[in-house]
Amino acid sequence: MPSCKKDSSNSAKSNSAVTLLTSSRWTFQKFEYEEKNGTWIPDPDAVDANKFTEGFNTNNTFTEIDLVNGYNTTGTWNFTSNNTVLTLSNSYDIGQGAAYNVNQLTSSTLVLTDPNYIAVSYIAVRLTFTH
Repeated sequence: MPSCKKDSSNSAKSNSAVTLLTSSRWTFQKFEYEEKNGTWIPDPDAVDANKFTEGFNTNNTFTEIDLVNGYNTTGTWNFTSNNTVLTLSNSYDIGQGAAYNVNQLTSSTLVLTDPNYIAVSYIAVRLTFTH
């Protein structure tokens, strides 16, 4: 009798992405805007970016701590599109209900972009975190 072997590559990728995301708190490093010509420029108002952190929990909740403004926010997160999109609810600093493309997720770096960012001069926003 032939046996069926289940392909676990998607499951392994999912578990790996969740493990990387939830392994420790992420410290915000850079906030950049993409100009219409494709050039990324730093946000000059993000001088205290490294004073805010995100902590993602395995139960799909997160906490955001902003040491500059004294805000602590909690919300929910989830991966979609085979872990290439990270959606956050109730985030104070990085957008409520925002769906970010996951450009990089390693043991030390998280890079997210919002391709739906609407502004007169910019077409996207990029957030870089480390830990």
